[in-house]
Amino acid sequence: MKTPYVRLGALAYCGILAAASIQQACVDESCASHSNVKSASLLQSSEAKTHAQKDLADTKTLNPPVGSTKELKSQTEGTTENFFNTVEADLLQAQPWMLEMIFAFGILLAFLGFCLIQTTATGNSLSGKIWGAVEQMTATDAEVHSKSKRWHQQYSECFKAGGVLCLDGGTGSEVERVATQLKPGDEAVNAAGWSCVQWKTHPDILRGVHLKYLQSGAKLVIANSYATNRHIMKGAGYEHLTRQATLAAVRLAREARDAHMAEAGPSDDSPSLVAGSMSCHPPGMAHGANMNDGQWPEPAVEKKGYEEQARLLKEAGADVIFIEMVWDWKKHGVLAVKSAASVGLPVVISFTVFDAKSCDEGMPQLHDGTFLEDAAGELSSGEGWENVVALAIHHTKLPLVLPCLKAMRAGGWKGLLGAYPDHGTFEMPHWRFEPLEADKILDYVSQWVEQTNCQMVGGCCGIGPETIEKMGKWCSSYNKKKCQRR
Repeated sequence: MKTPYVRLGALAYCGILAAASIQQACVDESCASHSNVKSASLLQSSEAKTHAQKDLADTKTLNPPVGSTKELKSQTEGTTENFFNTVEADLLQAQPWMLEMIFAFGILLAFLGFCLIQTTATGNSLSGKIWGAVEQMTATDAEVHSKSKRWHQQYSECFKAGGVLCLDGGTGSEVERVATQLKPGDEAVNAAGWSCVQWKTHPDILRGVHLKYLQSGAKLVIANSYATNRHIMKGAGYEHLTRQATLAAVRLAREARDAHMAEAGPSDDSPSLVAGSMSCHPPGMAHGANMNDGQWPEPAVEKKGYEEQARLLKEAGADVIFIEMVWDWKKHGVLAVKSAASVGLPVVISFTVFDAKSCDEGMPQLHDGTFLEDAAGELSSGEGWENVVALAIHHTKLPLVLPCLKAMRAGGWKGLLGAYPDHGTFEMPHWRFEPLEADKILDYVSQWVEQTNCQMVGGCCGIGPETIEKMGKWCSSYNKKKCQRR
């Protein structure tokens, strides 16, 4: 039984050498530039390059470049038979299981050799698609790794120095406001899903809102994916657009960032982040004041919806994920946070508190009865929450923010804190705006920073670019003073 394996193995091995020779000839004759691009994309370290150059030199020594396939054939004709006999003699001494492995490996190499020939000759073959897929996978992995570090790389110096990062303001509510101004009666909201299709119905306005916040001084914009998870999209009648919605929402935010970076030029040494939003917004909610009106799916289905959206946010290029509208920690919040953390991106948990009485008593409570201090204590344990990089208070009235921030510190949270409250009233599906003196909110910001070391400030629904511009200037001034003291 040895002889068939020996001959087939040796034949496959010889086929590889022939393929390598033909490959070299093709490279030298007509495809050198394409081969160089492939090599550059696959060799990612200096050590790998050194070995590859040595191997290439050895290959050229054994198979010197020739002008055509005919010349190659004449050079190899006299040596192939002797080489085959030598290989066969050596392999006859091997054990059967070794021969089987050699045979299988030889066939694999023969296939790869064929792929190389086809890739070089055509540049658009099945093998080209295979190599392209490998390169794309490698590039994607590297890009994701880069994204997971971006949060820390770009802003660690700011946070470590005690600086404050300016966030954007409300996005869905601002799109609604601008759309109504441009065309009275165009409310830009969905009766069951609020901002879930603004990416489709008002993409230019949405992109413009992100850009306006960046121009106003925000260093982080949150993509309008707040209401694009599957269960919200289903409740609004757009389940078939779930994937497209989240990808488009992040894309529009990134386009705004790119436009702003082009405007700012090289003088802007701290390019802004794009956060993806995942929310515990009740699907199909009839009225903003009644959080229990949501038509929630079964927990397993809800969890799959969060996991899907987290993967989509990562795919779309979000730098960090904000879990927003965490009003029910036990039933919905935990599911959303665990799902977001599973994809490897940094996670910020944004709690929402409506109970003014509990805040006045110094023990802020979420809508499900969970004390904010207890939730912060659970997250401070670090067990299973490794990707959680910050806690925040959002979509909460201004006077309630400080007690909530203090409660999270009391619970043991020593990491980053953020605050981006709302202003006005949500009457599904509309946001009712109320006047806000920008200088007044700065008094609140100063208290949050000085009393709790809050390091991320911005706004939610009802707080627009005019207010964020004031916040941005305050943050810039504060950070400069911090640097001077250091």
